[in-house]
Amino acid sequence: MSASRVSVVIFVLCVSVSVGIGAGVPVIGDVHATSHDNTQENDNKDGIVMTVSQSEYYFLVGQNAVISLNLENHYGHSVNGILHSTVTQTVGQFSTTNMQSSSLTLDNGIQTISFDFGTSDTPSSFVLDLSYSTDDTHVYLDSITVHIVSDESEQNNTPNQMQSSSSPPGGSQANNPQSQQSIQQQQQQLEEDRTSQANDLSDALQQLQNSQLPQDNSALKQELQQQVQEEDNLRAEFEQELVSNRDFQELHSSILGQGNSVTDATLNPVSGDTGTFEVAYQDAQQMWTRLQGSMVNGTLSDVQQTSQQQNERLLGILESDRRFEEYEESLTRDGFARGAVEFSYPYDDDDGTNDTTTISLQYNNNEDQDDATITAVFDEDDNLMDVTLERPYDYLNLLVVLAVITCG
Repeated sequence: MSASRVSVVIFVLCVSVSVGIGAGVPVIGDVHATSHDNTQENDNKDGIVMTVSQSEYYFLVGQNAVISLNLENHYGHSVNGILHSTVTQTVGQFSTTNMQSSSLTLDNGIQTISFDFGTSDTPSSFVLDLSYSTDDTHVYLDSITVHIVSDESEQNNTPNQMQSSSSPPGGSQANNPQSQQSIQQQQQQLEEDRTSQANDLSDALQQLQNSQLPQDNSALKQELQQQVQEEDNLRAEFEQELVSNRDFQELHSSILGQGNSVTDATLNPVSGDTGTFEVAYQDAQQMWTRLQGSMVNGTLSDVQQTSQQQNERLLGILESDRRFEEYEESLTRDGFARGAVEFSYPYDDDDGTNDTTTISLQYNNNEDQDDATITAVFDEDDNLMDVTLERPYDYLNLLVVLAVITCG
């Protein structure tokens, strides 16, 4: 079985990126921040407070989807931190995530952050998770669900304020017993959900049969129930084979031993011992780690372990490189703004082996509708090997140079 290279895309909050939410996973476009002093109104609060007006937002197809977040600073002085956002969209068994992180200084008082997701041409939904962290505190807001609907009658924008205040790192979340949970426990919950869905299907089919529809519905009911049962059996068999695999057990235990807990697991079996998997983990500071790969005839292959900490460290090395600084300064002078940051990790499959990690940073010039890319390559020891810039030709300047040469 051949596996293609897997890429994790991280979008940076501090720039304007005009990307719609209709194609693929939503990404945050323009992010606007406004500040206003409101200390007297909130003297009874401490630390950092995050607030949104609703837990669920509804927007019409074609309508600009904008969500406002209030960040309150009650320390009495400016605070430097990082604003993290995660957008997750699930279609069937597939779950795709886009993450963004941006440095953000909070002045004393209230600062409003507007997240602009653009417009969508089709109905969809996704989940937005927000957090703000400093060296001393962490604030986590409950998940926000965003619905894109096609009819005004489907809109149900009900005020339902959600608020969360800062807590010191290593607090109650650090002692969460979930850090020891196993993948079997996570899959047990998924199995219970699937059983509930199967029971709902059975009840619905029973109602159809009792409504004096043709007797052929009895055969349809049996066929659907058999299909659900076969899928559940196949998934359970693949799950058991995966968690019994010694290589998987070592990788899984190592990640749990670093203070992580399982947050999601996606299994796509082809047979009882062949298929793909992706397991998502998170630590007490909400830093993510992913373990994904394939299993062919009971043997693991194309396994990749990636983490938010590793991505941020490599990006930091790149941003301090002199060549990168010169390239980015040149693009900024010409009206380009940084957009998506894509990481391509080492892989080993039937098509060959690649031991390097590649970071590709996209830059957009909305005025000229041009794109540029800075690409960095790291070796297996995370040493920066090469940095290159690809950008459109400046035909006007080229013509000027040619004219000067001709005249000369």
